[in-house]
Amino acid sequence: MRLEAVGCVGSAAGGMAWVERLHELPRVIASLQPRLRRGLLVAPVSYIAAQYYCEVQVDLAIARGEVVTPEKDEGKRIHEMVLAMKPVELEELVERISSGRRCACRFPLLAEVEGVPVAGVPDALVFEGAGPSGLSS
Repeated sequence: MRLEAVGCVGSAAGGMAWVERLHELPRVIASLQPRLRRGLLVAPVSYIAAQYYCEVQVDLAIARGEVVTPEKDEGKRIHEMVLAMKPVELEELVERISSGRRCACRFPLLAEVEGVPVAGVPDALVFEGAGPSGLSS
């Protein structure tokens, strides 16, 4: 499982149930059985978002026409630079989050929605104080 993080700053953390769930994540993922089309173990959240965005994009393209701008290209480049993170070991990530200081990181999230496992990797999860304080995707 790929874990990434950037520096932490801030205060002390609260409850630790998330640490157990984070440690269990590789086991849970490994225990999943293919139940979806094409043998998928999970429905990647990015596929769900892409499908929705595709529908909206078609509607917008019909209503307003396709717009390609240098600003969009620059935005993509800045997005990649701003969210640059370095790989870390699980224990280091747990230590950084547990410190309670502000910490941005990226790792897989897994949930079940109406019986279907859904997984994705957000651009950034932000932890501060007692738990998560933000998500960027």
